[in-house]
Amino acid sequence: MKQYDGKILVYGLGQNGREASPNSLTVNVLCTKHNSYLSDFDSEAIKLFSTIEKFDKDIDVPDGTYKYQEIDGRKLERWILKASYALAESGSFQKDNQKMSVNIKEVFLEVLFQGQPFPKLCGLYFISKLGDKVHVEKSISIRPITNGEKLIAVEILFRQLGFMLCLEEPSEPTIRNTFHCPGFIFQDHKETTRREIKLIYT
Repeated sequence: MKQYDGKILVYGLGQNGREASPNSLTVNVLCTKHNSYLSDFDSEAIKLFSTIEKFDKDIDVPDGTYKYQEIDGRKLERWILKASYALAESGSFQKDNQKMSVNIKEVFLEVLFQGQPFPKLCGLYFISKLGDKVHVEKSISIRPITNGEKLIAVEILFRQLGFMLCLEEPSEPTIRNTFHCPGFIFQDHKETTRREIKLIYT
């Protein structure tokens, strides 16, 4: 998220509520060529975070205002995969303030660097529910889910707007039902104004 200039509060990764720049969320373990190739995915995460922030600042908007933003779900899921790979390679994932040794299946490197599709039922799930509140804090939370040393999922919250990147087929039916689910992930409707963010898959 190198194009985002503000400070955010980072939760998880041993950084519980510590203010940091978005640059610190991704560790530079990739060569310049690969970073450049994956920069389009960074832009989609920036778009989501900055749109929520802009909406949050629009307290007194004129009557009749309608603001709408689309987010590409396939790019967003690959940004989360990129961040997960960087965090795993750098040893930044933590549990109980202890660094975790985490491995990611090689097939997901092919997804990231060769443009291969995710394995069946692996990928992005939207886990927030209708009525959940977007957090006022400019925060991001990252939580690895493992089976031994194997990374099987990553939960990531943008201001409490929740996503889960599953690297194995999830066993929980309520999560399975939100797989690649296009639709509105943020809606704020007042009497005379409306602000919406929609997740799309092309």
